[in-house]
Amino acid sequence: MDSFRVVSENRVLWLNVTGSGNETAAHLLENNRITIMFCAFEGAPNILRLYGKGKEIKEGDTSWNDLINLFPKLQERVRYLILL
Repeated sequence: MDSFRVVSENRVLWLNVTGSGNETAAHLLENNRITIMFCAFEGAPNILRLYGKGKEIKEGDTSWNDLINLFPKLQERVRYLILL
């Protein structure tokens, strides 16, 4: 699924779609912290973790239109975006 974008040198964007659960939003409300983990499923067992503070962006927020257009194929299934 094409749900991750590097927005700038220090910013990434993750698209949360329906059916993925909503624990991430609950954790962001609690303390704004988020960890995104990438795992290699082929080759060497590599793991990359991105740590930071996250911000939930919902439809209607000022930056929604600019950011959702980075995901043209998945817009219909979007629950919210997370900017890290």
